[in-house]
Amino acid sequence: MLLDDIEIFTKVVEYKSFSIASHLLRVPKSTLSRRVSQMEEHLGLNAA
Repeated sequence: MLLDDIEIFTKVVEYKSFSIASHLLRVPKSTLSRRVSQMEEHLGLNAA
């Protein structure tokens, strides 16, 4: 997990939108989604 992942997560939560967060961070939405999923998996928060 990287500090960038925390920034990504907080922007997605703050704006309640992967689309808005991806626009603001200038990162593809698919990248944000993947990074958040990886962070959830790393923390053991993935839903079964």
